[in-house]
Amino acid sequence: MKCSFSNDADLKAGLFGLLDTVFPGVSGAAASAAALGGRWEAVSTPFVSTEDGRVISHIGLIELSLIVLGQRIRVGTVHAVATHPDYRRRGHF
Repeated sequence: MKCSFSNDADLKAGLFGLLDTVFPGVSGAAASAAALGGRWEAVSTPFVSTEDGRVISHIGLIELSLIVLGQRIRVGTVHAVATHPDYRRRGHF
């Protein structure tokens, strides 16, 4: 598992390769958001599993501040849960 890809170009490429397989076009949307100053890696912590150097599954976690009953709390939101089709039904995420 890895917890950051902002300084790891190989991990980022592998992650977006997987996400584009499962969610076609997501890397283009992320690139468009980055051009506007919204970088995915600034808000999401990826947890990935790999096999033979290939990213085969991913769960992203985003920290979110909420106000509940007048008190600020931090929660984690899960997003972009993905497993490569060739590795599904094998216990990956």
